[in-house]
Amino acid sequence: MILFLKNFFCALIIGKIVFFGAVLAPKVFKVLERKDAALLQNSIFPNYYKIEIIAFSGLCLCLFLLKNKLFKKIPSWTLSSLGLALVLYSLISLTPQIAELSHAGLGQSEAFQDLHSTSKAINSLCLLIALVLLWI
Repeated sequence: MILFLKNFFCALIIGKIVFFGAVLAPKVFKVLERKDAALLQNSIFPNYYKIEIIAFSGLCLCLFLLKNKLFKKIPSWTLSSLGLALVLYSLISLTPQIAELSHAGLGQSEAFQDLHSTSKAINSLCLLIALVLLWI
């Protein structure tokens, strides 16, 4: 049962990131004006990250109970804890800053682009973490 839950949480994280990045985000910016698309995405992101927080928290617990190791030494739950920390950072720090710049009409500014690039890198890293943890 714990192994099933571990795989479920990994699949949830992977599916959420891939769906949002490959399907939802591009379509929103194609169909809506940039300002409306940004407003919609800014309203989605808190829930997007809350789902990921729940999934990484459940994953941490499952991996702790399974006592899996990475490279025969590192407890695997530490990797899921890193994913959880990255998601919390995105929700608490990056998302409000990005939304503020977007609402101020600075969606094309260098500061916005830097924050957005950081957010995409964190999302990619969380995807990689979930893929590695699904594999072990």
